[in-house]
Amino acid sequence: MSAGAHRLDELLQATLVLVDPEWVQLEIRLNPGVTVADAFLKALDRDGEPAFSPEEQAAFARSVWSDIELWLDGQSLVLKPLDQSISSREELQAGTGFVRLRARAPMGRIAAGDHRIVCVNRHRPDLSVYLVNALKPLHPAVVIRSQRRDELQTTFRLAYTLLPSGHPIKTPTGDGPSG
Repeated sequence: MSAGAHRLDELLQATLVLVDPEWVQLEIRLNPGVTVADAFLKALDRDGEPAFSPEEQAAFARSVWSDIELWLDGQSLVLKPLDQSISSREELQAGTGFVRLRARAPMGRIAAGDHRIVCVNRHRPDLSVYLVNALKPLHPAVVIRSQRRDELQTTFRLAYTLLPSGHPIKTPTGDGPSG
């Protein structure tokens, strides 16, 4: 059996982090490999029907988000799900499908200056490999200073500066991204 370009024995969890002056958004894409697809589907499919019901999809999303911890400057943030999209059962079983989840944690208005975000993903460590990266901020007042990950990429630390309103954008010096 040829594996081609598909992952076989892992659940790939790729997380993107987007920071705004008033919120942090996470997007997680879960891609189960062929040999772990059945274990993955057991958590998603509760009724055995061919299609995943909206209730099953929402329950699965809640279970993933409950395994994610997010902090800003040492204070816990609450993720509020935005949306999800899920490939068909056949695509998931073939190793070509995915689940995409998005959630946002409001931060309220925070002071200008340096801030730290920590994200910990504890979802399905028995099956998973993890990737995590920050996206380039859409808002010019947010300047990413550094990204740091643990060896497995389950814990992600992001340092950024929130510039005061009307302040010119500064380019980070000497504290760039690191893996």
